Order: sequence, then structure tokens, then C-alpha cells
Amino acid sequence: QDWRALAFASPDLRADYKLARLAVKQDGMALEVLVPDMRNDRALVLTAVQQNWRALQFAAVRLRGDRDVVLEAMKQNTDALEHASQKLRGDREMILMAVKADGLALRFASAKLQADREVVLEAVKQEGKAIMHSASAVRSDPKLHAALRGSGNTEMLRFLGFDSGERVKTEQDVFDSYFGAWNAPYSN
Repeated sequence: QDWRALAFASPDLRADYKLARLAVKQDGMALEVLVPDMRNDRALVLTAVQQNWRALQFAAVRLRGDRDVVLEAMKQNTDALEHASQKLRGDREMILMAVKADGLALRFASAKLQADREVVLEAVKQEGKAIMHSASAVRSDPKLHAALRGSGNTEMLRFLGFDSGERVKTEQDVFDSYFGAWNAPYSN
């Protein structure tokens, strides 16, 4: 009934396909305790990631590079890209699909795609904070700045030092204006 008991089972039992299929249907994370041959079985891994996207991390390397397997995991959460192969993390079409759903998925993209203006723009349109995961060369792009302003994320521009607008006073600024800045007695 509980797949975790498989961790204590004999290798022969953990290699039983019918039992493995039942376990990953109950919880995809059961893939973790199965024998390596089972982690390399495409149908079993697909079942596991359909049940729990996190199971992708226990799939064989070959299957973490399988577009359909990774897409199936991404249907639940784009964080599945963290466990995808480098080749898929550099797949422009796949990354564009991911950042349109969750801009922060840009953090899992290849360096080349983190420097791709269109990919970064799509990510920033979805989530302004995604600019933090872009290559520094594209951060100064006026189109990105316009997208951030359009979505009300001007604080990201200020944080990155690209907005010359009036700085918003923080609670500390207000305190300092009334009482003066306090310096710790032992600081240099």
C-alpha cells in the first residue's frame, strides 16, 4: 500500500514491473527506489511524472533529455526544467513555452537563451522578477524596461539601477529623517 516500503524490498521485488507500475501510479516519487532499469523505462517514467513532476529527477539521464517526458512534467510545474538535460534547457521553443507560463523558469534556461532578447522579454512580461535571471547584456534593453514599466514592475528597474525616478522612502529613511542615522559604536 505504501510505496516507501519498496525501499526495503529485495532488488528482485523492486525490479518487478507490475509492482513498479502500481507504485508510481500511487506516487511518482516511487521512481526513486526502483532499480536503474525501471528508471530507464519510458512508459514507467511517463506515468511517474504524470503523477508527480518531481519524479523527473529520478529518471535515467536519457529520459531527462526526452522532450515528451519533460513536457509532461512541465504541465504540472515548469520547475521540472531544473532536472531536464542541458540540450532541452537550450531548446528555444521549450524555454519560450515555459517562460510564457512562468517567467521565473528563465533561471533554468541555458546561458545563450538567458541572453536572447525575445525569450527574456516573454519572461519579463509574465513575471518582472525574471529579469534577475537574464544575462547582464540584455538587462539594459529599452524594450525590457518598457515591459517592466507596463506591468508595474518599476522596482526591478530601480533595483538594477536603470530607473532614474524618485526613490521611494523606506521606513528606515523616515526614521533617519526624524532621529538621524544611527551608527553602531563598534563599526568602522
